[in-house]
Amino acid sequence: MIWYGIFLIILGILLLFLIIKLIANRPSSPVISNLREKIIILTGASAGIGKETAIGLLNQGAKVICASRSEDKTNEVINKSKFKQNGFYYKLDLSSFKSIIDFSNKIKNDFPEGIDILINNAGQIFTLLSLTEDNIERTIQTNHIGPFILTGMLIDHIKPNGKLINVSSTAHQFAKIDLLETLENDIDLLKLNNYYNFMNFYSFTKLANVEHIRFIAKNYPNLTTASLHPGFVDSDIWKNSSGCFKILTYCLKPLMWFFMKSEKMGAQTTLYLVHEDNEKIKNAGYYDDCKEKLASGLANVNGINERIMKYTKKLIEKYFNDMPIEIRKHLDLISIMAYETEKV
Repeated sequence: MIWYGIFLIILGILLLFLIIKLIANRPSSPVISNLREKIIILTGASAGIGKETAIGLLNQGAKVICASRSEDKTNEVINKSKFKQNGFYYKLDLSSFKSIIDFSNKIKNDFPEGIDILINNAGQIFTLLSLTEDNIERTIQTNHIGPFILTGMLIDHIKPNGKLINVSSTAHQFAKIDLLETLENDIDLLKLNNYYNFMNFYSFTKLANVEHIRFIAKNYPNLTTASLHPGFVDSDIWKNSSGCFKILTYCLKPLMWFFMKSEKMGAQTTLYLVHEDNEKIKNAGYYDDCKEKLASGLANVNGINERIMKYTKKLIEKYFNDMPIEIRKHLDLISIMAYETEKV
């Protein structure tokens, strides 16, 4: 009887965790549309939710420009779709200004008719401090500055009534005003070693993704824009972790799996925003589980958009030599915008 009772307890625990997993893996996009004739750029298409987003878009007939650093991985993703002839690999490294400019010019040349949707999906976490070839902290450049420059290069190439979608994260709510103040005062990044904390930097970039969308919505009202939280996803975003943190995530992952969405389900809110009619999407809205939600934390503080955009402008002007005219034009919008007078 004792062993029978123990068996029932174990079975009950397993069933509970399976129910938790089923709940975590919801919802699917409530809207599916025919995407034939649509031309979509998707960054980070080689892995994670980007992989599943690419497959989902291709399976509905879209022409998908799959942008990533790995040609082999991206082609594997394309070959898993129903309409693999509609998938196109283009090399893109968001941590490199040169790569972004080369990519953008090639897109304009190869798709002169324009694109319908730009999805800034790629994002990473770096537990160790490092700088890019452009001498900017890697998390900030990969997750925010890179997508900002890519958008600036292509914004006028998005067709009227097109869409811009930024994959952010609920981590945006943990962004700290102290870090923004420190970054503003250390534009040369000379003291970076003294205040680098990978989660603080990641959270800041996810807030910047939300504010970037708000900036675009104010200046390009002909576009439909949104940012989103994909969910707590079992993806490879932690692949760049190291040391004790890497060991910790490795040990906890089997348990955390029950509370995490699969990569396919993590792609659902992005797919929903692609499929949904423009007039049904709140412009500059923040979405989670295929529904509009309120962004939180500093995103609700008056004046934060101005400060993040002006910091973005200063950082790009500091480190981007021989700036293309498209980026200059994009940055000039930050200077002429009518912001609220209240500051944080």
